[in-house]
Amino acid sequence: MKKFFLNSELIIPLVLGLFSMSYIGGTGFYYLGFTNIDWFISGVSDSDLETHWLGWNFFRNSPLMQFPLLANYTYGQGLDISLVHTDSIPLLGLIFKPFAEYLPKNFQYFGLWILISNILHSIFAFKLTRLYSKDLVICSLITLFFLFAPIFYMRIFAQPAIGSQWLILGAIFLYSLNKINYKEWIIFLVLSVLINVYLFIMVFLFFTIFLLRIYLEKLVSFLDISKVFIVAVTILFSLMWLLGYFSVGMGLQEGGFGFYKMNLNSFFDPKALYELHSKILPDLSSPSVETHGDYEGFAFPGIGVLISSCIAILFLIFRNNISTRKNFLLPLLIMSIFLFIFSVSNKISLGNNVLIEYPIPFFLEWFTDLLRSSARFIWPVYYLMYLGTFYVLIKSMSIKNLRYLLIALFVLQVYDTSLATDAIRNRMVNYDQHWGREEKWTYPIKNDIWKTFSNRYKKIIYVLPENKPKRYFPLAMYASNNNMITNFGYFSRRDLKKELEIKNNLKESVINSDFDLDSIYCFQDDELWEIVKKNSQPNDYLGVIDNYRIFVPNFYN
Repeated sequence: MKKFFLNSELIIPLVLGLFSMSYIGGTGFYYLGFTNIDWFISGVSDSDLETHWLGWNFFRNSPLMQFPLLANYTYGQGLDISLVHTDSIPLLGLIFKPFAEYLPKNFQYFGLWILISNILHSIFAFKLTRLYSKDLVICSLITLFFLFAPIFYMRIFAQPAIGSQWLILGAIFLYSLNKINYKEWIIFLVLSVLINVYLFIMVFLFFTIFLLRIYLEKLVSFLDISKVFIVAVTILFSLMWLLGYFSVGMGLQEGGFGFYKMNLNSFFDPKALYELHSKILPDLSSPSVETHGDYEGFAFPGIGVLISSCIAILFLIFRNNISTRKNFLLPLLIMSIFLFIFSVSNKISLGNNVLIEYPIPFFLEWFTDLLRSSARFIWPVYYLMYLGTFYVLIKSMSIKNLRYLLIALFVLQVYDTSLATDAIRNRMVNYDQHWGREEKWTYPIKNDIWKTFSNRYKKIIYVLPENKPKRYFPLAMYASNNNMITNFGYFSRRDLKKELEIKNNLKESVINSDFDLDSIYCFQDDELWEIVKKNSQPNDYLGVIDNYRIFVPNFYN
């Protein structure tokens, strides 16, 4: 036990992970408090973490044993939503679910996941580097570059599930090992299924090219890897079915391919995500985040890594003394080319200009509709570029010179990205004034009549429901805290046909005054509000409560 805790292979990445998290996220660690939720609630602008938490807060009230396991039927009733469709980190949801009865109100685990992910990101970066260098100083410095990778810290503090990019590093690590490790791959694939579907697909791609690699190296036969592949796919699809990945049916193919794409300037300080990312490089003209989805492809590596890449390229050109393993690199190259093409989509753009646009072959539309945020698939290429750059430097420079170079470039990287890291730190520390707020967030559901509603009624019906309706969060929070059902929410996927059917049926019921007596109706639609005002009866409740237009049928009986 003592040897385990004194192991430098564990201690060093642990310290580095905590350091980077403290530097970027601040030392207050308010977000680690299990009942602190105001650090991610906007109240004014958008925060994806709101629905991530709502997904969990509804899920904790669902039956322990159900099918699918992650079914979340009370959040968006009729849409067959599961916990995966709110990006609520199903792994932690399943771990904490048996204890839901004993957990405090407003319990959240996303701060914990930020801590876990920073440490695991550090561990896998360190383990990767140790494959190519025995020098602990060099390995530590390279690990810091991975921890200060802009695509990592920009995601992990705002979207913890998709920010779990240590899964990519772990997949690269497993691929790089000189052994056949099917068991480790299956465990890692199952783990990724329980975290985020995009990251799972990336890990699965690495697993696929790993099988190709060991076949090319003549370590196994084609028949053997075919069997392994079929078994893995069977296990994974069975697990996804059991969890509820496919519960929304055709809603999985929601579309959006070509909108959430990578811009060709994404590696060079694009303006698409934040205008403040590099102090040194000019912001490159990019489409607005309000009208385009190019921000999803943000892939600025930091000026320290850009300079490192240039130096590495020069070494390759003028020295060319790096030994290569063709069968090791070829699968990585094939995958990287495929992912780059997929991430830029069928609308190849540079800045504000679309250079080339071509139609998607009809037989591929199901696939592109399924993975609409294609820009994210540049991430494996991004981290392979990181690793390849540092590998060349390790093989081309003396330990002493490389140490000095990495120290200088890391300091430059931290300085260059300090506007962005300062903004994140300010958001995480000054949580009373962020996400567009100017003061501490307070729960807007204040009127005492809400207590009466929660005691007497089972549902809150939003008229008319849509994905992420206006001011939905406080109402959904109220419903989840009182074990009520909603017909609305904010979901990554939903069946659009079902949604339209629900809206049409609800509209007809309002027009015909055919209301559920166990439901509270919240009206956003002006026309239908006027209709219900006109047709309401003396026993009905009709009024504006905390800026919500509320109708409750037969309330005074």
